[in-house]
Amino acid sequence: MIQNKSFLRRLISQWQFLLLSVPFMLMLILFTYVPLWGWVYAFFEGDRQTLRPNWEAFQGFDMFKRIFDDARFWNALRNTMMISIGGLIIGYIASIGFAVMLNEIRIKLFKRAAQTISYLPHFISWVVAASMISVALSPDGGIVNAVLLRIGIINQPINFLIQNSPAIWWVLILTQLWKSLGWNSIIYLAAMSGIDPGLYEAASIDGAGRMRRIWHITLPGITPIIRILLIISMGHLLRVGFEQYLLLQRPLTLNYSEVIDTLAYRVVWGGGGSRLHRDISFGTAINMMNSFVSFVLLLAANKISKIATGERLF
Repeated sequence: MIQNKSFLRRLISQWQFLLLSVPFMLMLILFTYVPLWGWVYAFFEGDRQTLRPNWEAFQGFDMFKRIFDDARFWNALRNTMMISIGGLIIGYIASIGFAVMLNEIRIKLFKRAAQTISYLPHFISWVVAASMISVALSPDGGIVNAVLLRIGIINQPINFLIQNSPAIWWVLILTQLWKSLGWNSIIYLAAMSGIDPGLYEAASIDGAGRMRRIWHITLPGITPIIRILLIISMGHLLRVGFEQYLLLQRPLTLNYSEVIDTLAYRVVWGGGGSRLHRDISFGTAINMMNSFVSFVLLLAANKISKIATGERLF
């Protein structure tokens, strides 16, 4: 009882902060929890004309059974996993390495310029970014082909965006890395700023070089942040995004560029919005399965972290 009174006192004393949090709580409820009502489409037949559930046509778990028999889903799941895992590994290594590099730069003007340039792609819409990427990768005067030809890696221009092979995975991974590298490094730079400078001074006095200071002080100092972000990223492993893949996909590359999010979109809208091909129930079931697998991966990553390090996120 005393604890409840103490909690109420703290609650009342911090009413200003509670008031400030109300708009964000409303946004969270409106855009995160209210849309969960749409999951009923996975259990009832959806009307192709009105896109409303037919309450008289309950179909139970038929849509989920259909998922396991649909070759498109397994193909999209393979692509999603390969792109996600590759992007996770390369993205983490690149972001941490870039943050360490920026942290070691002592010329402030150059450091600020490098940070600003690296952050800019994050603020570019994927619609604009996709156009820039298409121009850069174009076989007709694209800068990427021009550089590769000049240094002798290729003998003739390549149209990277129509490669119907696993090569398109690398295009998608590297374009995502280009757009997010600088932004993702911010949190690591913030963590590095909290490391005691006395540790670096003591290491220098003991004769440790720059690489040893990075290996024994910088990286251990940001390990908790790396672990937390890795656990959170596991929950989004199958959520590779939508705009990037829809804009960079070509009909010729769908076998390797189709991911779960774009598959659900095409299932619902029939690729071109034709009412005859809409299947909102199946599309909802695909997204529900995606969310369920992501939740399981998040719990698994949290459990593994507990076993390996003795700490967990929740």
